[in-house]
Amino acid sequence: MNLLAELRDRLGPDADLETTSWPDVSVVVRAGERSVDVVPAAGTPTFSMQFWRERAVHAIGGGADLDAAADAARAWLAGAMPAVLRESRTLGTWVDRSDGIEFRWQVSHALRHRVPQLVRVSRVIELAMAEPRLRALYPFTSHDMLGFRRGPYPSRALGVWVSPERDGSFTVRYPERQDVKVPDAEAAVAEVLNRLP
Repeated sequence: MNLLAELRDRLGPDADLETTSWPDVSVVVRAGERSVDVVPAAGTPTFSMQFWRERAVHAIGGGADLDAAADAARAWLAGAMPAVLRESRTLGTWVDRSDGIEFRWQVSHALRHRVPQLVRVSRVIELAMAEPRLRALYPFTSHDMLGFRRGPYPSRALGVWVSPERDGSFTVRYPERQDVKVPDAEAAVAEVLNRLP
């Protein structure tokens, strides 16, 4: 399937579309300060979508119906708010900023190979998403370290930080300044889980 051609057929010849190849092959549809990234899942007929405004992700959706994807992209680019797209149920999956913690996990996961401060902790993000105790927390980055809060800002950080090292290992940092160096992302997640209250 040629995703660019398929979306151009659905959105019309005047649509501002381009193909990107880093970090994933995707199609970007733009209109002013808004854009939509459509990323096909390898080996399946499904895709994910990231809805951007002013260089920030406002919602993430996905499914297998390109007509629904085109409708959602068209509505977003015309100025629709996330709540309108959620209610339309045109996409199979949908999270937006109103989903708080889950939205932050989905954005971190979707952008883990694209945003510099997430690249070095990308494997930690993948593993932490599978751990219910961590998935219930709000992930964030600061100074190239991954931290956790009970909820979005202004909720206070828990004080447990995962810091990537140049050699591929990680240091898990604690408020008491007890740093524990671990060999890989799996060990970093295990260490964080062991220290959570």
